[in-house]
Amino acid sequence: MPDISTRINALIAYLFLGPLLLLMKEGTPLWHPFVRWHAKRASLVILIGFISFIVYFSVRHSLSFSIFGITLGTVLLTGIVSSTLFALVVWAYRAYSGVSTSDSTWKSFVIPENTSQKWEYSEETKVRMIASFIPFIGILIASRYPSRENIIGRKIGNIFSFIFLTSVVFFSWNVTTFTLILTVGYIALIVFTAVQVFIFSSFFEFTFYKKIPTYLEFDAHFKASIVSIFDFFRIAFGGEKNMNYIERYNIFLEKNIEVKWISVPYFAPKWIIAIPWINLITLPSLGQSKYSEYTSMILQGFIVTVCLVLVILFYGIGSQMWLYLLFPILTLLVESSNTNVRAPFTSIVADFVDIFSRGKDRIAEIKENGKEKVEFKYEVEEEISQVEVPSQDEKVSQMKEIPNK
Repeated sequence: MPDISTRINALIAYLFLGPLLLLMKEGTPLWHPFVRWHAKRASLVILIGFISFIVYFSVRHSLSFSIFGITLGTVLLTGIVSSTLFALVVWAYRAYSGVSTSDSTWKSFVIPENTSQKWEYSEETKVRMIASFIPFIGILIASRYPSRENIIGRKIGNIFSFIFLTSVVFFSWNVTTFTLILTVGYIALIVFTAVQVFIFSSFFEFTFYKKIPTYLEFDAHFKASIVSIFDFFRIAFGGEKNMNYIERYNIFLEKNIEVKWISVPYFAPKWIIAIPWINLITLPSLGQSKYSEYTSMILQGFIVTVCLVLVILFYGIGSQMWLYLLFPILTLLVESSNTNVRAPFTSIVADFVDIFSRGKDRIAEIKENGKEKVEFKYEVEEEISQVEVPSQDEKVSQMKEIPNK
């Protein structure tokens, strides 16, 4: 293996300096065969990227078709940038690792231990794993095929799409460098994951994956934090500490992930509850006791409709703010068989329904206990009233019968 200085010189070639290193004179450290090998490879990657940019700029005017405000030209440019950067990073790592271009293969890219999980994945499973990283589609994939890898993909895809939408809506994505960097980085992540899955049949898991909470975990943390703040002031004024933060978090999380399957069929297809405007036909069923288990879902769907109306009224029908509503809509759609579903942004309604339901049960319990006490008191009085008490005349006659001493 070449020494460290030679490997660093080879790495420098991938900092867009490959063509310059090829001009170095013989006998200099930069003319080393190992450095020249990587300088040639870096020059090839840069040349392909440059030609791709030339092609893009020549056809960009015909790529004005857009989806959700994102033009096809932007997607193509992002793909060119991400592919070029990804290739440069991979080959730079190989140069630093001492791998020459002559004996380099995909498998020569060494990854850290304990970050790659090898498994015999089927081709269908591999496709679903990569599709789970696609924003919004990952919600559908992970719901139908809830494997560990798909759930991670959905979580990462949701975080990316939320940050991206926030940048689009509030910071004008056309001029925001952050949005471009974020998009390029995320595409590179998907490409890297796809390479690992399809070529090596291994799922590469970064450490930060574990630190990103799912929505249900975030919701449990939020509620545990609120309760802990109230407890702080309660304890400050003489109260006692009942449980710590972790215990509260586990209680809230357990309640969030609990699945309650539907026991009574609904009068209409359940997917209607998730569709704005159309779900208004479900409101009359709120007053019917046989559909009481659907209350939380119906109210969450109604909140989605109200939010859509507010977006149109305040921001106009062409606003992209409504894209945020895709999170609760898709969640209600794919989890329509779970009456305990808690969709993003609308789950607070489920919490209020749960509190109200527990309040009703508590009142019914108090009434039942009060009724039992009244009945018991009545039975005791009735037994006492059945005891024969002698009258005044009977008492006098009994006294006369007693002999005088």
